[in-house]
Amino acid sequence: MKPLLLIIIGGAVFLTGFIGVGPLERLSSEVTTRYWEDGKSFTSTSSFYYKLDGTLVVRTEEPENMVIKTNRFGEMYIYFPDENVAEYQQNADLSSESTQFYIFLQGMTDDLGLRTVGYELQQTEFEDGHQVTYWDPPEELSDQVGITKLVHQDYRPVYLSVRNPEDEVTQRTYFHDYTELADQEFPGSITTIEYESPRDSTVMQTLFNDIQYNEAVNSSYFDFSVPDDATIRSPDS
Repeated sequence: MKPLLLIIIGGAVFLTGFIGVGPLERLSSEVTTRYWEDGKSFTSTSSFYYKLDGTLVVRTEEPENMVIKTNRFGEMYIYFPDENVAEYQQNADLSSESTQFYIFLQGMTDDLGLRTVGYELQQTEFEDGHQVTYWDPPEELSDQVGITKLVHQDYRPVYLSVRNPEDEVTQRTYFHDYTELADQEFPGSITTIEYESPRDSTVMQTLFNDIQYNEAVNSSYFDFSVPDDATIRSPDS
């Protein structure tokens, strides 16, 4: 499940391009995610459906046929149509408001939502046309996370790195291929590298296309619900 949850988080970032185009009611995007780990790779193709009330539905056919639905309360259903089975989880970390999706739609590009979750600005520098900021984690995370570095170019986030308390980089994220849509700029692709150890890492690249919103998009997945006759099981069963 880790790759699919990463798809949800990574794919969210792209939709910053819709800020300022009028009241956003709903939008959809086709997403391709490539994931590399332990010398192996897979490609996942998904469709994203988002509504202003915070409902996010992800329809994935490859590598597995499933529908993932979450909301702002962190209630997540993972439905497997071929089996008519669903898994249910509830966790604040699964909330659509905790994803970069929500962060960009709210225009939090100056800090990517770090202040909202308790990070404090430590230092600001300017290097070769880039604004570089360093952030201290909240006290409750200080035994797990160290300094976070965020880089902006022309007011756009282009790089984020996270260190552990031992000052080792554990994650790097690159926002690239910015383009213009409805007088707004957004990253058309995002690459995240997670370091399990100095020699082991995982890489995820997320690409977006066929963006539609409001009247231009119409799909039953916006109102998706797990069928009443589906079997509900715990994630560990």
